[in-house]
Amino acid sequence: MPKNGLGGLDHRVARHALYRYFLVQHGWYVRGLAVETNESHFSSSTDALSKSQMPNLVIDILEEQARGRGIDLKELAVLAATIEDLVHSEGVDMLLHAYGVQGFPISDPLDDEQLESLIRTFMTLLIVPAAQKFESRDKILMLANHRMRKVYPGWEDTLLWVSDMREALLHHHRMTLHPFAAKAGSYDRLQYCRGVGDPTQGGLRSLLGP
Repeated sequence: MPKNGLGGLDHRVARHALYRYFLVQHGWYVRGLAVETNESHFSSSTDALSKSQMPNLVIDILEEQARGRGIDLKELAVLAATIEDLVHSEGVDMLLHAYGVQGFPISDPLDDEQLESLIRTFMTLLIVPAAQKFESRDKILMLANHRMRKVYPGWEDTLLWVSDMREALLHHHRMTLHPFAAKAGSYDRLQYCRGVGDPTQGGLRSLLGP
């Protein structure tokens, strides 16, 4: 990466480096980081962070602290970790919102039907951010269960992708616990559902992937 005369990265280079990191590492498009991209071309479903000015704000603060010397690689790594934490924190808040909409206790394991409903609600809140502000629980459920096909043309494909991801994660979890087992037992599925269903036990990561 090109550096300035003092060996640091300037604002533009740091933004581009972070943009590429999140895009390649996580498949995230973080609004506020793309330097040359027309952000209007991206739908809300690809936004990793709704607080679009947060990345720029953090970079500005680091640059000010660096007093003009730019941002070094260690500071860039701290910035990346900070943004990742912001994204995951926002995702956990959204997952807890989905729990509230469904009326599921977060401490209880979920069966397959409950997990399906939770994921459907979570994905609705993710793809249609305006739904997070709906005061009516029934309105969110109506959107998630009946209207998303019209609101978001790629809804069925998205749910299929999520289902494939769930099966892949279940297989990975099963093989981690029992590497020589050919079939999943009830214990495996229960433990998997418990992990996915509890946002305090890595549940969000299980829902969204890496």
